[in-house]
Amino acid sequence: MKRIAIVLAALLGTAAPASAANPASSGEIELHIEAVGEALPRSASVVFEIQATGENPAAAERGLAAAKADLTRKFGEIGIKPQQITFNDMNSDLYPPPIAIATVPVAAPAPPAPPAPPAKPDKVQPVAVAVAPPPPVIRPVVPPPKPKDSKRSTVTIALDDLGKLEAVKTKARDISRTNYRAPTVIYAQRNPAEARDEAVAKAIAQARTEADRYAGAMGYKVVRITRVSNAKPVLNVPDLVQMIFNFDRRTGDSERQMAAVWAGVAIDFVIAPK
Repeated sequence: MKRIAIVLAALLGTAAPASAANPASSGEIELHIEAVGEALPRSASVVFEIQATGENPAAAERGLAAAKADLTRKFGEIGIKPQQITFNDMNSDLYPPPIAIATVPVAAPAPPAPPAPPAKPDKVQPVAVAVAPPPPVIRPVVPPPKPKDSKRSTVTIALDDLGKLEAVKTKARDISRTNYRAPTVIYAQRNPAEARDEAVAKAIAQARTEADRYAGAMGYKVVRITRVSNAKPVLNVPDLVQMIFNFDRRTGDSERQMAAVWAGVAIDFVIAPK
């Protein structure tokens, strides 16, 4: 709150105390400015999965433990401490092994009997002798290979320094051993109250900057403030286009924008010729 008070004091310092609430007089013009401020999150978590397989559950468990130790060591090389890494082992029931389907022996079909020769007139017809079909061919059953046991764990790396984010994401992509989930980034505000103060202070400072810009373009200057409100500005077409651009995933920062804290302000200034 101290930061907001300083910003307000700087804004109000342009006016005499006795006339701070007076409307515009002769030669003065009222100027209404609306602005917004944002506080982007400064912390994030990178979440991904690792997996280990083995001939039996115990071997898979040992493989997962080795993978965790290797992961902790590799992230330590880029400055990530062990206490920043948490593991959440997944229940193997969520990913049951594939069911082996045994094949049944199939006998080859017997070949059809040869057709009888056509009858000849005025001759004794020969009697066809039945020929026993060949024995069926039995294909041997090949048992399917036994599926290996697997163990998975969800890894969460907490970051208070976003300067290491790209390095952590790259390392996570290299280490992740499953295709079920690619590394994702979850942004968060460490202190929502401080983020709100920052957003309000930025909104007020932006409003004063805009007031000076409009007044200067007219050859005027800001002389005092008559009203301050926390009303949010009405969204116009340029702002809408900018918002869509900011949240477009091609900008690479849409998730962080989604976690930002926003504040709006409306201020009535009075400007006068310089």
